[in-house]
Amino acid sequence: MPNVKKSERDLIRSIRALSGRTANRQVRVGIGDDCAVLRPRRNEELVLTTDFSIEGRHFVRDWHEPEAIGHKCLARGLSDIAAMGARPIAAFVSLAVPRGLTRAGKGKDPWMDRFYRGLLRLAEREGVTLAGGDLSESPTLAFADIIVLGAAAKGRALLRSTARPGDLLYVTGSPGGAAAELAALAKNPRRFRGLEALTLAAELDHPHFYPQPRLRTGQALLRRRIATACIDISDGLSTDLLHLCEESRLSAEIDSNAVPIHPSATLDQALHGGDDYELLFTAGPQTRVPQRVGAVPIHRIGRMVSSEGGKTGITLTRERNGKIERVPLVAEGWQHF
Repeated sequence: MPNVKKSERDLIRSIRALSGRTANRQVRVGIGDDCAVLRPRRNEELVLTTDFSIEGRHFVRDWHEPEAIGHKCLARGLSDIAAMGARPIAAFVSLAVPRGLTRAGKGKDPWMDRFYRGLLRLAEREGVTLAGGDLSESPTLAFADIIVLGAAAKGRALLRSTARPGDLLYVTGSPGGAAAELAALAKNPRRFRGLEALTLAAELDHPHFYPQPRLRTGQALLRRRIATACIDISDGLSTDLLHLCEESRLSAEIDSNAVPIHPSATLDQALHGGDDYELLFTAGPQTRVPQRVGAVPIHRIGRMVSSEGGKTGITLTRERNGKIERVPLVAEGWQHF
């Protein structure tokens, strides 16, 4: 395949061709103008999130195929939309890459094209339009900033700050799988090469490379008025639960035996590993919470309690030597600084 030099206009045309023409009526004008033009529905509020994906911090170019990087870039934003119980409308991607990543080589399409292919495959599946963004040359490393815009019924978006004492605590899926796969990747990167052309069924076996944002679950929690508060656990169950506790000014109790653990993971990875993009939510004790929404299982893992002296925290109940212990759970998930 020839190493053809493309101008910025050529690259934008290529991205526009990959994204296709929008079928989302709420995106009136997308790629090609100075700004996107959006038209939200009546009685809805807009929710907006942004996330960085930085080479060397969130991905390693030699370890991660560009399709997986693009998928995960969008999944990070969609998971935040899911945690609000909202539906996605549009995404905006600002991408900075070294010049060589815009050119074909070694018998494959350019890295940048493959990045967008992975991102747009997820976008099409979840009904979100790529409506714009920016391109820039980076000296050495690749950076991507995703902005995702969604909508929820007016006054109904799920928040972190609205849990109540006595609410029960639930988590979707089986946390820990992403952390376990990352640990396996660090030991043997070659084992995971060639993951760029997966079917959805195969993607489900790779939670680190292809996390699945729980959009339909979040929307069901809002629509059925099940959840009192919600957060996604991309930073780790313990860390994000502490965020929810702090915002709601409550504490939490977790039963270690009730925490669902991915088959390849440990309890420590399920509690602290992060990168799972599952939903952690609270519901009233009288609320009927389904055991699953679609194919996504839901597990009750604890409850919210009043904080003593206004100090929030998490208590873990575990069995040791035949006795039940209650110990403080330190939040050891992801922190940037």
